[in-house]
Amino acid sequence: MFEKPTFKLLSWIEAHETTTGEYLDNANHPIWGVENRHRLPHTFHYYGIIKGYLQLYSRFGEPAYLQKAEAAGAYLCSLQKPNGQYLYDTFEFNSPKPQGLTLIHNALPSSALLELYQHTNNKRYLATAKKNIHWFVSRLWNGKYLTGCGNQDLCAAEALLRLYTVEKKDVYKQRALSLADLHLQLQIQQGDLTGGFLRGFHEQDLVIPWYDAKTASRYAAMDDLLHTERYASSIRSTLSFLQKNLSRRGLHHWYLKHKNAWTSAPQPYLIAPAGLVLDLFSRYKLKTPFDFTDYQQADGSFPLASWYTDYRKLPNLGWNQFMFLYLTQQVKKQLPLSSPTLSPPTFSEGKHLSYTGTLQGYGKRGYIDILQNHFALASTPLSGKSFKLFTALPDSRLQGASLRFRMESALIKTIQPSEKHLKVRLYPYFFKLPYVIFENIYTRLMTMLFTTKLFDLLAKLRVWKK
Repeated sequence: MFEKPTFKLLSWIEAHETTTGEYLDNANHPIWGVENRHRLPHTFHYYGIIKGYLQLYSRFGEPAYLQKAEAAGAYLCSLQKPNGQYLYDTFEFNSPKPQGLTLIHNALPSSALLELYQHTNNKRYLATAKKNIHWFVSRLWNGKYLTGCGNQDLCAAEALLRLYTVEKKDVYKQRALSLADLHLQLQIQQGDLTGGFLRGFHEQDLVIPWYDAKTASRYAAMDDLLHTERYASSIRSTLSFLQKNLSRRGLHHWYLKHKNAWTSAPQPYLIAPAGLVLDLFSRYKLKTPFDFTDYQQADGSFPLASWYTDYRKLPNLGWNQFMFLYLTQQVKKQLPLSSPTLSPPTFSEGKHLSYTGTLQGYGKRGYIDILQNHFALASTPLSGKSFKLFTALPDSRLQGASLRFRMESALIKTIQPSEKHLKVRLYPYFFKLPYVIFENIYTRLMTMLFTTKLFDLLAKLRVWKK
């Protein structure tokens, strides 16, 4: 019964792939009531896209699914800035000129890249995720937690633990357990909201069932890796709370505390985000109140919330990814891909590489991903886009705005058919060079000195700065 709705949603997702691995959509947010129609490659939706394809690949072994996951992963890597942060990581606040950061929209994509690394052994995914994790921990750690917001810190804890499973560096596990154990203090132990979580240490007057589901799903991922009873017990309690908050209308919105009493605000009832709850229920073999595919729209997507005709009726990838994750775990038969899969590279000899598009902004070491015959994708964070490159005649020259590509070893290089990517060096505008050098040195130092004592010192320095 799940094959048809899953294929329809898969087709809708693939319709957003404008170039190989680049998925564009808006960032409307039904929980916080924010409308954002900028169509951008938000890092948030790459988590579900990569994991969804990996789930299909794990279930059916079809290489095309893995190729799609790798293409999305390669593009996500191209969104990394020199300091390790991803571009477009604030979701509903993203604009064509992104600024700021949101922890969850860095940690979740990095967790997906680490899973992709475990399927492919492509060290580029590991390097990108590791640099990002080091970046957000080194910038946010205050001696106790990162943001103090439960679901966000738990996403970081999962990313740290996944990095530990790959590299076995004790400090990763210590940080992960420290964050996860600390946030158990925010789980409500009695009353009507038992099993829910206070939103954070600085926001204890709000309980949001969807974020509780995300917190529980992170504990579940950690429990898979550690088999820890205290996390399993927390998950069971949250599941009981979620069962009370999921109905035919959708997932209950939130609860607000006013004058020491909790008040209920059920609308908007969430639909697409509820896929995360359904995924948890399926994982722990709990019944769902009814078939949520009844809400699936003609184009294959799910609305953000029920009974609305405004922007909450408009779907987006950021929230439909959770219904995608749920459905890809339910299908029993292999699904066809509606968009073409990648052709294996058939290069014989690379000439001078030319590019299309204007390159602006940051410079860094990057990669050229060989995707199709005579075509490649430059993985750069320049102006937030990836650029198609192609092999040109020997007399071709690189064109563009004061920025040059150079092969790591030589401008002309023989490209073997088995190669998946080539290292390149990107030369930035001169006035940004000092910043780029500083960020790279700082991140590398953090990589080498990722210790408890260092972060305790950073926490003290931040207190002094405030």
